[in-house]
Formats: sequence, C-alpha cells, structure tokens
Amino acid sequence: MSIICKPCFAFDALAAIILHKANLYGFRDDIPYVKEQSDKYFAELKIAGSDSYFHLFTAHYSFDEIESMDLKAFTEKYRNCIKGNEFEEEILKGLQILNDMDFTCLWKEHCLPFLQKHCNRYNSSIKSENNLVSSVFSDIQKLKSDQKINDINIYMTYFTHPVHIGLASNNYLTNCEEGGEINIGSILGMFAHELAHGFANKKIRESYEKMRDEDKFLKKTKRALYKKGQTGNEEEFVCAISNYICFKNGLTTKKAIYIKVTAVCLLL
Repeated sequence: MSIICKPCFAFDALAAIILHKANLYGFRDDIPYVKEQSDKYFAELKIAGSDSYFHLFTAHYSFDEIESMDLKAFTEKYRNCIKGNEFEEEILKGLQILNDMDFTCLWKEHCLPFLQKHCNRYNSSIKSENNLVSSVFSDIQKLKSDQKINDINIYMTYFTHPVHIGLASNNYLTNCEEGGEINIGSILGMFAHELAHGFANKKIRESYEKMRDEDKFLKKTKRALYKKGQTGNEEEFVCAISNYICFKNGLTTKKAIYIKVTAVCLLL
C-alpha cells in the first residue's frame, strides 16, 4: 500500500466553479493573478458549495478517466453528471466561463507549478515517515480483515481551499498554502478517520451504546454530533477508533484528544 500526492486538472476546474464562495473572505490570494481572474469571472455564480458535486463526478467516471480529462473533455462530460440538479443552469454557466477565461492556461501556468511544489513536499514527507505510515494503516487493516485497503491518492487542488474532501475508493482532495507546514500527523489522522468508516458490527454497537448511556462525557459528545447532523453511531465509532489509532502511533496525546472533543462539545 502506498500514498501518492498529485495535481488533477479536472477536479480543480470543478472546484473553481462550485467552491468559489466556500471561503467567506474571498478567493485565496497565494497567487494574485489567479485571485484577480477568479474574482472577475466566478463571483456572480450562485451555487451552494458542496462536496456532492465531486461525488456526482466520481459516480459517473473512474479516477483514471478524470485524471486524463482536459478542459474540453471535462466540460462535455460533466454535463452528464448534473442533469436535473437544482443548480444545473448555474453550473452550465460555470462550465462556459472556464472556456471563456482560458482556464487551461491559467491553471497550467500559475496553479500547476504551485501545486507540484507542494505535492513534492507531501510525497517527500510521507516517504520519510514510511514506518509510521505502515503502522497506522496496519492498525486500520486489522479493523477490516475482510477488506483490503488499496493504494491511496491525494489530489492536491488549488481551488478547494479551505476545505478537504474524502472521495470514494481511498481517494482524497486536499489543498496547500504557501509557507504552510506539512503535518504528517494531520494527514494520517485524516486517513485513519475516513478509512475507519464501516468497521463496527452489531455487537460493538450494542456494547458502545450501553457504555455511552452510563458516561456523562460520551453523552455530551453524542449531543454535539447530533447537532452537527450525525444522528447515528457511525461517526462516534469512527472518531473514537481514529483517535485511538493516532494516540497509539504517537500522532496525538490523550490530553490533546480530550481538549479537542471538549471544545467541540462546548461550541455546539
């Protein structure tokens, strides 16, 4: 099992359209020219930012297909993904904008060198911590003995900032900031969380529910997750096991986990 970080033109083209309002303070300004063009072309689009548009994309096309798409292929094929969507008209406008502004040139000349530099840093950091990476994924694999965890792709995108998105089949979208430090613990923590989904069986769920009902702190975390829209036990299991795996491998401490969870409970 390996982890590879790489840019992806089609994912960034989609992000440019649908996540232009995700950052309340406006487009990122690492590259002033890109911000200027983004403000100029995308600001009037009225699309609710959501990761669902990426999942629609991957539901129709394989990751290999998506990686190979140029602007012409992307704009033609993504039309198949959003037929009947409530924002279809606005997204179609966005696809046309990509052509009008020559998004290919913008991305290749300004975004790609920036992204490639950060991909190299990610890949170097992951390679240097090979033993730690193997240990974390070995722990996750033990939870899913009947399911082989395959290689993982991290798609480094510019326009997804400031959000990170988990996609199907062990693929993820993340973003980078100029001068930002790469935190291997955060990277592996994200993978541990996403890959741990679906491991719990009926016996585990029943045991956990009994324990939670007798513990004041766990009751608070349950209420916090409920307010965030997580009404089942799945997210509770995943948070618990991913925190434990991170603690076991030295990526965090008990105190840090407690502070993080307590802060969430107090905010909600």
